[in-house]
Amino acid sequence: MRLFELHRDHDVSGVSGVGVVAEGVQFSDGTCVVRWVSPRGSTVVWHSLEDVVAIHGHGGATRVVWLDADLPQPRAAPVVGDGPRPRPLDDVAAQSDPAESRPSEEGSAAPG
Repeated sequence: MRLFELHRDHDVSGVSGVGVVAEGVQFSDGTCVVRWVSPRGSTVVWHSLEDVVAIHGHGGATRVVWLDADLPQPRAAPVVGDGPRPRPLDDVAAQSDPAESRPSEEGSAAPG
């Protein structure tokens, strides 16, 4: 996970101003969450940093500034292999012995 800010050098829209306009995080699978710094801030989830820049970069007027530049780049999402798959809950319930989960008829006293 990496932290970043969006720094706007030129306010193309005349709405968000210049300087730090948003804070963000990029998760290990590349997904980004951006929180806009404003009195009416909003939070947006993006598929990738490239998508964030394509929409909000304004042709270079907004820069991504990494706050943890010495950390490694996000890793690729793990590949799901052919390992064992979880069983449906119905299968698990059908294989358990119902007598084991019921209290004994003698109450809750421990045997012995």
